[in-house]
Amino acid sequence: MKVVTLPITPGVGRLFTTLLNPLVADLVAYSLLGELRIMLNTVGIPKLDKQAEAPEVLLQVYRNHLDGLGIAKQTPCFHDGSQDFEDYFQDVLKRLLQKGHLTQTRMEISACACGRVEIPTEALARVAGEYRRKKLIRLSPPGFICEVCKSILISTKENVAVCRFRMPEQVSIFPSLFEKEVDVTVSRIMSYPTVISRNRREFSQIKIGEYTSSADTDFRWATFLGYIIPETESGILVASATTLNQAVKVLMLDQLLTGRARCSIVAHPLIRIHDQQISLSGLSAEAFLSLCGLPYVSRTFLSLGLRWDTMEGIVDSGNLHLIQKSLPRRMWVNSVRQSPIMLEKVQKLFGRQTILNLLKKFRNRDSLTEDEEFLLGFLEPRM
Repeated sequence: MKVVTLPITPGVGRLFTTLLNPLVADLVAYSLLGELRIMLNTVGIPKLDKQAEAPEVLLQVYRNHLDGLGIAKQTPCFHDGSQDFEDYFQDVLKRLLQKGHLTQTRMEISACACGRVEIPTEALARVAGEYRRKKLIRLSPPGFICEVCKSILISTKENVAVCRFRMPEQVSIFPSLFEKEVDVTVSRIMSYPTVISRNRREFSQIKIGEYTSSADTDFRWATFLGYIIPETESGILVASATTLNQAVKVLMLDQLLTGRARCSIVAHPLIRIHDQQISLSGLSAEAFLSLCGLPYVSRTFLSLGLRWDTMEGIVDSGNLHLIQKSLPRRMWVNSVRQSPIMLEKVQKLFGRQTILNLLKKFRNRDSLTEDEEFLLGFLEPRM
């Protein structure tokens, strides 16, 4: 079984709390004896960020982050900026066209000055009114405004490419806390055609008959699952509470292309830092990993934010010092497990209190239970 991250946007200066996603993916792979795969989103960044580097540079930056997090060096990293992925994406477009899911039509589109927002005008009010943790548009009479460039959206009639989804066979998610949000997301995606072309940004081409346009970068990377996981295999996609919408669309696209329903989602909470003796909340990934010094410290600290019964886990910054003085500088290598541990059991074993109890046992030199040895085996870097 392959365990993959939802495509991560790499770069210098990203908040360290974003490292929780690959860490949870590592936990899922460790528990289920799966194979970890990291996917990065590098296309489109140079257009939006003048400081962005080439995909190969961004890839190395993120590999440095993974090293500081104790992710095994041999873990494959993929990105959507390669020619190989572009060839794969063009094949995806051909298959969608052949299946009748990709069509060209004419509709009224509302767009901002920077090109970040291009959306069917009929969907404006619905999208602006939806509860989302990160919004691109908001209503500000007399019109709608882009939250990125603050310009008023202008509506024009345009030719566009649209993808028409079908109702998925199933979208399985763990934990059950997120099931309602999955249902709402599926309903939203099915309620109107998804525009996948962009007339104001230049990326991969979409060609339907005589019509040619650029592909929406978010749609482009959302096709990635078949690029990493062969159609005959099953897999798990790891997302956060804020990227669940994208994860659902990825699975629906995968079912559209492959017909398989053997991939599922594991969603983890966001992590919020409660600053105490030391201020950590605004640290970049680079600064945080440098402060931790050793991978097992960064792994343990971030793991304290894993609460499976809420959409946000809170971690006291003072726990960093507690970890550094509690755990030995080098832990033993666990014996290889022969059977997987189901996620339902991981949910019970893995959390803030169990980790704090483990730290206490180390300070008191108490013996560990089998479950605590499982926890320790994960916190130990796999270098």
